Amino acid sequence: MQCYLVPSHLITCHHIKLRLLLLCLLYCATMTCCFTSRRQPSPRFRLYMDSDVLPFCNLDYIFQLSDPEDPSSSKAPLLKENMVLTTDTEPSNGGFFLLTPRPGDFEDLQQIIARREAEALSLPHPYFDETIGFGHKIERPDYVRNLHGPEYHTWKWHGAFADQGLLYYWTKYWKQDVSIVNGGKVEHWGKAAAPASSTDRRSPRLESTDSGHELLRGRSCLPEGADGQYRWGNNKKQFHDLAPYRDFRHFTGKTKPFEWKSPTKDGGRMYCSTRDSCDSAGAFWWMMLRRLVEEDGLHSVFDLSNWSLSGRAPLGGHPTYRSLEKMAKARQRLATKAMAQANSKDRLSMN
Repeated sequence: MQCYLVPSHLITCHHIKLRLLLLCLLYCATMTCCFTSRRQPSPRFRLYMDSDVLPFCNLDYIFQLSDPEDPSSSKAPLLKENMVLTTDTEPSNGGFFLLTPRPGDFEDLQQIIARREAEALSLPHPYFDETIGFGHKIERPDYVRNLHGPEYHTWKWHGAFADQGLLYYWTKYWKQDVSIVNGGKVEHWGKAAAPASSTDRRSPRLESTDSGHELLRGRSCLPEGADGQYRWGNNKKQFHDLAPYRDFRHFTGKTKPFEWKSPTKDGGRMYCSTRDSCDSAGAFWWMMLRRLVEEDGLHSVFDLSNWSLSGRAPLGGHPTYRSLEKMAKARQRLATKAMAQANSKDRLSMN
C-alpha cells in the first residue's frame, strides 16, 4: 500500500474537509491518509482515513474484496467499488471509507458543492434543508440507518450538512454504487431501474444484503482471538470479531491521543513499550509514535518531551450549524463585494 499524508490540523475544519475530502482523493493528494493498492500501475481505489484514525494492521483485504486478485475471474467482487461504514451517529462515517474515482468525478463534485453552498444562502437558519440534504429527498422504500438504529428518511445525522452528508449523497445517490457496512449486515446499493436526471437522482436500488458475520468474518488483518483487540476497536462488543471495525480505531472527542501530554515511563498505564503491554488504543498510538521518532531520527520534528496540543482546535473539532452559518454569511459578503466591484468597473468604463 501507499500512504499520503498532510498535517492533521487542516482536517479539524470540516468546511475545508467538505471541499477537499472527496476531491483530493481523486488524485491521491489527500488531507490526511489515503491508502492505495500497489497492484495496478494507476491505482483504482482510494481508502481514506482521518488523521485521528489508527489502523492496527494491513488493510489490503478491503481492496481485494472490491477487486478480486484474479482479473480473469467471473465471480463478482464481494464489495462494490465504493464502501462506507455506519457508526452510532451517522450512516456514512467520513473518517474511513473506500472510493473509486472516475473521469468527470472531480467536476461533478465541484458542482455539487457549489450548488449546495449557493442554496445555503437562500435558506433560514441553520442554512441546511434536512429534507433534501445535498440534493435528494429520501422516500420509502429507500431509507437511512445508523449502526444499531431504526430507519429514518431525513438528513438529520451528525455531519449530514458537512463531509458525511456529501459522502452519503455521492456514493448512494449520485454514483449509485456502494456497499454500506452496517455492523452485522452489508447492504449493496446499485443504480435505479429508471434513468436518473442530471439534477435529482432517483432513489437507488437495494440489490442485495449480506450477513456481515458471513461476508466479513475471517477477513480481519488481525489474528483470530487477538488478545484485547476488541477493546481497541470502534463499536459494540458483538462486532469485535468483524472486519473492518476491529481493525482500526477512530478517536473521537477527548479520546484523541495527540491532544494528550506525552506519557513517560513513570507516567502510569498510558506508557507501554510493546504491543501486548498496551492496554488501550491511545497507549498504542503513543508507542508507535515514539518508535517512529526513534527509528527515523525525527526528534527535531517531534519533541515528545514538550508535546502540547491540548485545548480547542483553532478551526473547530467537529461540524456545527454555527460554522455552517458563518461560512454562508462569509460567502454572501464575498458575493456582495464582488458585485459592488463589478458595478464600479462598469461605471468607470462608461465614463
